[in-house]
Amino acid sequence: MALSKDTEIYRTAYNLLLCVSPMINSMPRGYRYDLGKRITDTLLDVLVLIIEANMAADKTDKLTQLQAKHQILVMLTSAAVDLQALSRKQFARLLPLLDSVGRQANGWKRYAERQSPANGQ
Repeated sequence: MALSKDTEIYRTAYNLLLCVSPMINSMPRGYRYDLGKRITDTLLDVLVLIIEANMAADKTDKLTQLQAKHQILVMLTSAAVDLQALSRKQFARLLPLLDSVGRQANGWKRYAERQSPANGQ
């Protein structure tokens, strides 16, 4: 088992956190402390779930939670754009990272489901 920080999904999610943090700091005050904090907290939850899934024997439950958190993160960032707390240009910088985390989580979950002992292997 590789260290979580050595996995591509972890590095991508971590880079997303580093990218979004200055954007949140530049949000209007009314959004920074509720919507911005929620985005940051959800990203931290994503990183924690990646670590937990990497360490778990049966990864599917953690990866399902990871997929749900990813969907919440996409919704929050989209709402931030619609509320004009984030610009479309800022969102365009986040979108490739958001998509990459989602694709990697989906692929990891499919792989984990194939490897699961419950599938008769």
